Amino acid sequence: MLNLRRRAAELATAVLLIAAIVCLFVDTFSFPPSATRGYPGAAFMPRVVLVCTAFVVVVWLIRTLGHKTKTPEGGESFAFQYRAYISTLGGVLAFVVALDWVGFEISCFALFVAYLVPRVSSVWAAVLASALATLVLYAVFVLILGVSLPLLFLPEYVAL
Repeated sequence: MLNLRRRAAELATAVLLIAAIVCLFVDTFSFPPSATRGYPGAAFMPRVVLVCTAFVVVVWLIRTLGHKTKTPEGGESFAFQYRAYISTLGGVLAFVVALDWVGFEISCFALFVAYLVPRVSSVWAAVLASALATLVLYAVFVLILGVSLPLLFLPEYVAL
């Protein structure tokens, strides 16, 4: 664990988020235009999400900058759980890489199992919950919303 000052950690996080939002917004200009004249292209929704996220982060940044510290040392400190942070970051990166290699279903199921097994009393309960969560995500994104995901086997076995 690391002890960090809360205000410094929030400022650093907000600045990094703003930088990432700016980079992602610039990247949306490489998206293809709309095939239908008069309709927004593929970049419309990502830009809306990025602008809304930037607004929230800027409000957070202003609020953090305007917040007066109560102690002369620079504010309250907290224990940064770097092991949990690194495992979460590693899991997300592994999920992104696994999407291309093994598809949505297997990578989603594996991520859920990896995160649930240490937190649930039974391995079988974690496996069952992971399978159900994967099926729910498949139904919501693919069947209901029509999102194109890198699927491997569910379209062949689940016909709703």
